[in-house]
Amino acid sequence: MQQAGPRIFQFGPFRFHAETAELSRRGVKLRLQPQPARMLQLLLSKPGQLVTRELIQGELWSDGTLVDYELGVNRCVRQLRTALGDDSEIPRYIRTVPKLGYCFVAPVRGATAAEEKKAQDLTPASGANEAVQVQPKTSIAVLPFANLTGDPQDEYFGDGLAEEITNVLAQIGSIKVIARTSAFAFKGRNEDVRKIAETLGVNHVLEGSVRRLGMRIRVTAQLIHASDGAHISSKRYDCEHNDLFALQDEISADIARQFHVRLKAHKPASHSPGAYEAFLEGRFHWHKFTPAGFERALGCYQRATTLDPAYGSAFTGMAEAYITMVIDAGASAHELLPKAAEAARIALELDDQDSGAHAAMGLVAAMRDYDWTAAGEYFRRALELGANTHARIAYVQWYLLPRGEIPEALLQCDRVIADDPLLLLGRTAKATALLWARSYVEGIQCCQDALELDSRFAKAWQIKTYLLGLLNRHEEAMACAHGLIEILGPSHLSLFTLGLAHAAAGDRANADQVLARIEALPRGHAGSPTAIAGMCMLLNDVQGSLRWMTKAIEQRDPRAMWMHVHPWADSVGDDPRYQALMDLMHLNAAA
Repeated sequence: MQQAGPRIFQFGPFRFHAETAELSRRGVKLRLQPQPARMLQLLLSKPGQLVTRELIQGELWSDGTLVDYELGVNRCVRQLRTALGDDSEIPRYIRTVPKLGYCFVAPVRGATAAEEKKAQDLTPASGANEAVQVQPKTSIAVLPFANLTGDPQDEYFGDGLAEEITNVLAQIGSIKVIARTSAFAFKGRNEDVRKIAETLGVNHVLEGSVRRLGMRIRVTAQLIHASDGAHISSKRYDCEHNDLFALQDEISADIARQFHVRLKAHKPASHSPGAYEAFLEGRFHWHKFTPAGFERALGCYQRATTLDPAYGSAFTGMAEAYITMVIDAGASAHELLPKAAEAARIALELDDQDSGAHAAMGLVAAMRDYDWTAAGEYFRRALELGANTHARIAYVQWYLLPRGEIPEALLQCDRVIADDPLLLLGRTAKATALLWARSYVEGIQCCQDALELDSRFAKAWQIKTYLLGLLNRHEEAMACAHGLIEILGPSHLSLFTLGLAHAAAGDRANADQVLARIEALPRGHAGSPTAIAGMCMLLNDVQGSLRWMTKAIEQRDPRAMWMHVHPWADSVGDDPRYQALMDLMHLNAAA
């Protein structure tokens, strides 16, 4: 096996020495036979990547030794999971990619030979066999700044300031910055900083407060060491309302100096304080992730672009708001996707390094144009520029899954969960990908993980219902669907979920009754023709499946793209008429 690259790998409480093939946990050596040790080294050398079974065979049995290869690989994996205390159903370290191979999903830190020697030179000798200490990467979570003004209407300001500081610090490659959603999960909970840091897996926390006094703003910020809760720095900042950008940059630069790094020079996103504040308010409302929140966010972004027509980030916000109104609020794709494309185009003209604008263009190319080449180019550029976790989820759901690229979708979901561990959408995105992979039990566990964080998270109840139905566990599926109705009331989402549960059980009469209830709602059946097509597929109604899929494509219902390789489509997938519909979305060629 190639010995170049890191010689010591550290992950969680474990350390693996590649040269000696020794595995230890908190300094205690663990027994590991030669073949499992070689397999572990192979997986650690490619963290977050799919390691195919063919590659494993070539690396571990390249000398032509005659073995039952499948049994040999499975034995190695079992021994590694036993040594690491890992679980195949809920993997922390080694995840199985069905029929393809394995992926090491935990964060890995490595030290090369030169780095090891340097560490040894700097570390007092304390025993010849003691492992070299590989220092963990600097990491930080920026918590939402407390609003001390007393006016709930100013809540967006402290949230927005914390989010912008997060975005600035995230540009520093040597610092791991926890994404906004996970850091903001602790808002208003008065948790001990050390517990927050442990939950998020960081060694520093930034917290603070904001108070507005007329046109003056006072911010306090404390950088805290996670292990003991000690304050590394604490500073008060005072500025005028029109110096908001300088204030944000000053706080970020002070934090960077504590880590002995410098921020890259960058120009302010807007020169208008009013536009900047409108943008912060827009982000606040968008992150509520409700139809009303999207509409309010759009109004804020439009106000920002009126105050500053060169404010690229606000145009990106408009594009994101239009797209999420189509996906999650049932708005007309024909009406809003062209507006999203125009807003994203303007944003890229103003700043071609805007990852969010590239992701928005990728979504429009996929959803409106079915142009998979353009969509892939836009998404890949967004990822190169450091797209946030929401953009990465969009890449999974609206590019990779429609094209049937399941292994890559699962790897991207694991990346989202690692970067933003409390983002519930990351876990349900993975559950959705596992549904496509037909790993239904593992998908249910992902939904359970999300529900343990928030027992009322509707998306998890919805996807869990679908997974249970595909496992023919219809009573449990029905209970989940009724639980969703208790949370949301009789909405389009909850009733369609119930109807699909009845269809999965083969109960056409009750499925039709649910459709009648949906028709009585304000938007009737118009909101999701793909869901009705799915019900027809589950009921083996070929004509109904074709009729409703045709409507879904005509309306540019984004979920129509999912039906290319969806398990529900098994009943119609071989029908030439159905394949012709997939051709309309260019999905047969994409695959």
